[in-house]
Amino acid sequence: GSAFKFDGFSCYIQGAPRNGDGELVEMPRKLSVETWVALGAYPWNWASILSIGKFNITGFYLGVDAQGRVGFHMSDGTNVWHECNSSVDPDTHLGLELRK
Repeated sequence: GSAFKFDGFSCYIQGAPRNGDGELVEMPRKLSVETWVALGAYPWNWASILSIGKFNITGFYLGVDAQGRVGFHMSDGTNVWHECNSSVDPDTHLGLELRK
């Protein structure tokens, strides 16, 4: 269907959200994020699934790291970032399984 498929290396979508009239849309105070991810390989470092904001200043970041851990990182608007990362399997030391 209508999903995006990225190469895992350099693909991204850049821009500000706009309404049907082409006017910029402000970020809502409440937000839900949902994504389906099937890793073909583990990234070298944190790889973004979705990020919105000014790089290293404000916004939020949803990504996966080299062990397959999923992380949600969010700024409080003062250049301080708060992280919530998933755990890894104690036997395999990995998070998400590949190709699932």
